[in-house]
Amino acid sequence: MPEPPKKRQRSDEDEKSLADLPHEVCLMIFRQLTQKDLISLSETCRRLRDVSRDSFLWKELCIDSEVLRSHHNSINAFTDKLESVERIKVTNTLMESVPDSALLNLLLKYKHSLKKLALADEVSISSSSVERLKRLENIRSLEIPGSQVSKGSLTALGKLTQLEEIRLPSCTKISSNDLVQFFKNTSNLKAVDISDCGTAVNTKVISALTEHNRQLEELIVDESDNFNSASLKPIADNCQNLNHLSLEGCDGISDASLINVVKKCQELRFLSLGMCRGISCKVLKAVANNLGKLEHLDLYGCSFIREKSVETLLENCGNLKYLNVRGIPLNTQFIDSMKEKYKKTEIVFYQKPRAERTRARNSC
Repeated sequence: MPEPPKKRQRSDEDEKSLADLPHEVCLMIFRQLTQKDLISLSETCRRLRDVSRDSFLWKELCIDSEVLRSHHNSINAFTDKLESVERIKVTNTLMESVPDSALLNLLLKYKHSLKKLALADEVSISSSSVERLKRLENIRSLEIPGSQVSKGSLTALGKLTQLEEIRLPSCTKISSNDLVQFFKNTSNLKAVDISDCGTAVNTKVISALTEHNRQLEELIVDESDNFNSASLKPIADNCQNLNHLSLEGCDGISDASLINVVKKCQELRFLSLGMCRGISCKVLKAVANNLGKLEHLDLYGCSFIREKSVETLLENCGNLKYLNVRGIPLNTQFIDSMKEKYKKTEIVFYQKPRAERTRARNSC
């Protein structure tokens, strides 16, 4: 009768744990973990603590206001060990208020290394604290709640000489002159969001922005009450590298002014004209003839657009991936045929069937 196989004796190799792996191997494993997991690992042993705090793993820091408020001391102690964070994103999912001192203490730790900062709209920060962000000397991308930006804080942000991207939606406390002065102090901007700023965004503002930042690639001015046809001229004249333009709700622009932009800014890949209700098929014809690289076009509510121009657009814009024609009186059968013919393009068109609309009217 054969002898049973002998049990394999445990060797030193069997006793090795995660902490025994080479530093580089641990890094490759740890980069798949969440930041919460990394913090938990750092509390298990000294070896894993050192690896979990390697700057390779902490180029970006994502934190919620509630966590910063309730675990301020531990967050402060942990981030003291991080040397070169380059990107920070702060959210506020529970709408919790955080002392400005706690938030600024975190941000200014990395005033020499931080390149990108994004504060969600729900994050509460005072105007005086926004002013102190001017100490982020190497910041290139900045997104902060526009409602917290005042004339003084905007002037302070103008001292950020490395700035390439600025997003200040809903700046209701600043004037056109404040924005003009700010943009005159910039020269490297490639992306700007000054949407929903009431009456502050006008032709003078756009002229200052485009004349001093001719390399501009992205501009968002949605819901700007004083943005009109004249405001488009400096864009057409100065921003030939523009690839993203959003004009949603800018109802004061004409066909001619928009066609001028389309002819001169042929790098456009994203164009949003939602609720620009005055534009007609002439604009679509210009788009079809000049914007061969276009990938996204929003025409929501542009009720003067007709089927023939939509078909011409789809025939000529072979790179188009998204087309929104909601709110335009187009035939449902026409839309179905276009969806079948141009399957690579997502065509968005919501309209209730006639029978359903009839029932809705009869029930009123």
